[in-house]
Amino acid sequence: MDINLLFSVILYGLIAVLLFLSLRIFIGIQASSKIDTKNHIILKEQMAFEKSNHEQLIQKNTYLENYHKVVFAKLFEITKELLLTKKIILEERYN
Repeated sequence: MDINLLFSVILYGLIAVLLFLSLRIFIGIQASSKIDTKNHIILKEQMAFEKSNHEQLIQKNTYLENYHKVVFAKLFEITKELLLTKKIILEERYN
């Protein structure tokens, strides 16, 4: 067998292996791209849902803060009126 033919066979074999590996990597990248696209869409939907949920929680928190202020103000008024009533009762009792 001629040495030139041996090198040609080895060279064509290496080229074939390189082409096979390149094709295999290309197919793997395509499959990964499809999966990544699907995951991206799912994550986008989850993000939209979480943003909506976050906005609702902010609104609820704002409502509860305002409600807390109103209740605290009413409690302060009731306490003030009770103290005034107690003062009046004590003044009438000791005068």
